[in-house]
Amino acid sequence: MRCAIMLASILTLGGLAVNDVDGQVKEDPKPKAKADEKFDETVILLMWLPREKKFTGKGVEWDAYRLATKKGDQLFVLKQKKVSSDRPWVKSEITDKDGTVWTVTKLEGGGDDGYTCTVTKKPVEKKPE
Repeated sequence: MRCAIMLASILTLGGLAVNDVDGQVKEDPKPKAKADEKFDETVILLMWLPREKKFTGKGVEWDAYRLATKKGDQLFVLKQKKVSSDRPWVKSEITDKDGTVWTVTKLEGGGDDGYTCTVTKKPVEKKPE
């Protein structure tokens, strides 16, 4: 009896885990970095150090490409130019080729696929006259 209940539970859960509904595959709502994507931009990453609550002293060049979600969020996918233990953190700043500064608000991924960073444009600070 226990075996029958366990088997029924497994089959039920297995049926719920299937992505194919009426021949339509659900689209993954979160874009992910792909190893074969072309990293066509070089950005400067000023890393935020959460434990010290400060930025590193200098920015580091990273390869990058941009994505946009259906909700309109701007994403950068970053990949290191040289192997190191560095990684972006939330609150890190990305400066693109045009000099626009973006603040990392969410971070996903890592490894060979790169880091997917959700960013917001940092407001331009007005200098007092």
